[in-house]
Amino acid sequence: MSNCRLFMKRWTLSILLVTVAMLCIACSSDKPVEVANNSPFVTDSFTIDGDGQRQEFHMIRLQNALKNYITKANENQAANLPGLYDETVFQPAWSVCFDKGEYIGIIESIRENPPTNFNRLEKAIELLDNPDFTKTIKDALIKSQAHLQGPPIINVCVLPTDLIETSAAYTVGSGKILILYNQYLYKDMEELASTVAHEYHHSAWTSSYYDRSKPLTLLDYLVFEGKAVAFQSMLYPGATSLPVYGEEQAGNRKVIDQNLHSTNYPLMQRIMFGGDELPLAFGYSEGYRMVQAYINSHPSLSVEQWTAATPAEIYQLPK
Repeated sequence: MSNCRLFMKRWTLSILLVTVAMLCIACSSDKPVEVANNSPFVTDSFTIDGDGQRQEFHMIRLQNALKNYITKANENQAANLPGLYDETVFQPAWSVCFDKGEYIGIIESIRENPPTNFNRLEKAIELLDNPDFTKTIKDALIKSQAHLQGPPIINVCVLPTDLIETSAAYTVGSGKILILYNQYLYKDMEELASTVAHEYHHSAWTSSYYDRSKPLTLLDYLVFEGKAVAFQSMLYPGATSLPVYGEEQAGNRKVIDQNLHSTNYPLMQRIMFGGDELPLAFGYSEGYRMVQAYINSHPSLSVEQWTAATPAEIYQLPK
């Protein structure tokens, strides 16, 4: 299931700033950064207390694991890179980043395609030590949590990558977010923050509403992504280039109407991302249009209330 930030790397959206007072109330404490030389991670942790609930956040930067991967790859002259990548990066991080993720299959393409451009990868690793980088992710999590309660523990794992043309973030499941990072994947820190907000919404929705026994339909997929886009758009307005299509796409909207209950995954992917006669990111755009129409028609609803709305409720609205 493509549930992460599966709309492509430049389609991030955003909201009104949370007040300084709200931020001060929300963020209760920071924990020391894990810096053990033999650890595959560098972890920044903090907690948020509010309304009798506590959320624990862990930003897990995998740069040491990637350094180990590069060292061993050079020692072995790049023999069996997929196996080495799994051994040095994915297995050490498995319990904190991936284990029991509802959408675990979404990481397979990343897991099976190890980095080969080591110069680009080393530059990406260096960028993870930039204080602006860690502050951007932390602030985005605090802002997101102020509007929507998520699971008790959220691990945001940051994986340096040499990839350029790729989705930049993935929701592995409830409380598990994977952020790919290098200098090419985000145009600025606001786009990174917007991406974090998008994935946070997916993670929060999954913790409360995901039903493993229910097959994913096109309508489910549209609304799932549409809600996350609406959320990040609210938090970070203007941080995306996601196209919003007008009446010129009336004919193509019939493709959606005719396949709302389809569970054909290749068809759903084509609709969501575009292809053939369908324009770029068509499904993401239409999902956002549906959800935003619902929100506009119910201005008194809180984020938690419209997040809880069913796909059928959202689709019934005039669009």
